[in-house]
Amino acid sequence: MELNKKEVLPIILIIASLIIAIYNQSVGNNIILHWDFVGNITSEGPSEILFILPIVMCLVYYVLLYNEEHPEQINRIKKIPNNIKSNNTWRKYWYILRTLTMLLLLYITICSAKLLILSNIFVCSLLLILIYLLFAALHILHKKTNI
Repeated sequence: MELNKKEVLPIILIIASLIIAIYNQSVGNNIILHWDFVGNITSEGPSEILFILPIVMCLVYYVLLYNEEHPEQINRIKKIPNNIKSNNTWRKYWYILRTLTMLLLLYITICSAKLLILSNIFVCSLLLILIYLLFAALHILHKKTNI
């Protein structure tokens, strides 16, 4: 697998998350493990746990990258045509989903390290955008099959 230009941003977000985890480890601050719905801190833990988020980001990145490169694996129902145009559309949506997911996980890393205050509006908005994009991609690709 070769690295192309569009993969630079998600990889930079993963590296930034790792740098934040290393910085927080060197400072020795406790991290935030959980917030309630209002944004109040409900539990804290040791800074070593923050290294889990870059690992999770790598796993999520590769799962989403695999889904982008192999759209036929997701298309179990066979309602989306397996042609170049549909596959390119599918890949664009997966790239956007992957990048926004990496951004969300980086934001959670930054907030867990106590470098920013968690904004519930930002997190909920980003999650809604991710869900909308996924369903929009499925709808557009399904609509193209009925034409």
